[in-house]
Amino acid sequence: MFDMAYSIAYSVENNTTMAVTDGGDRVLLDPYNMDCVYNMILTAKYAGRGRKAAPADSCIVIDFGNDTELKIYTGSDGKVYMDYAGSKSSGCYRLGRYATYGDLVRLCSPEGTGHPNKVIGGSGDPAVQP
Repeated sequence: MFDMAYSIAYSVENNTTMAVTDGGDRVLLDPYNMDCVYNMILTAKYAGRGRKAAPADSCIVIDFGNDTELKIYTGSDGKVYMDYAGSKSSGCYRLGRYATYGDLVRLCSPEGTGHPNKVIGGSGDPAVQP
């Protein structure tokens, strides 16, 4: 998780945190919303590298701007998981019981949670692919 913490710090410092939700909007996350996402990530437990739960149709993809990516989704067991792919580490983590997929979707939506995120592209933009 140290590699992921570095990626989060990098993205907040450089304002490069991009998110694509299942709605297709590509947004630049407001620092407040990214901090809320980070606090939910802190509740995560390691679920194992070999876990093979394919993401459901709904998936949030967060790009930290330093060639690392985080996919957040609801597993077949109804729990919220995140797959992290970084330059130095990767893994699958299960988020804590207080982190809901709906809350994460709201944080990564254009509206944010009282702190709007900046829309960079929409679902019609061919460059926007989760």
